[in-house]
Amino acid sequence: MPALALGVPAGGLLGRLVADALPAVLDERWAELWRGAGMSRARIAGAALRRVLPPLVPQFGMVVVGLTGGAVAVETVFAVPGIGRTAPGAARSQDLPLFLGSVLALLLLGLVAGAIGAGVRRRLRDVDDPGRTSHDSYSSNSCTNLEG
Repeated sequence: MPALALGVPAGGLLGRLVADALPAVLDERWAELWRGAGMSRARIAGAALRRVLPPLVPQFGMVVVGLTGGAVAVETVFAVPGIGRTAPGAARSQDLPLFLGSVLALLLLGLVAGAIGAGVRRRLRDVDDPGRTSHDSYSSNSCTNLEG
């Protein structure tokens, strides 16, 4: 039950964001060309997801941080021990080392989520053309000057 209480709203939000962005990408010219060329629906869907995800990655990070805030309520309602209940309890009992450790753990979680999001976004951002693979692009060393 606690996992459902945390996961359903977050999953609904992320699903809605992807569902709103996906139709616009599938209406782009490259998708029409791929369909006309006989590409499989799975391959087109995979390429469309790669084009949709870069702008949504920061939202995923925000959801992760929001889940930690929601954990306080879920841990209280379901009487589950965790950092969401530990931090407010340490603040009430004025246990400064435990409170600072809890805040530091939550801060590190946010930083790790942000770093992972930045790495994923950087990796996905370079997808200009879903049909191009890394071996199709030319490096500056392999190009020749054709102007003569």
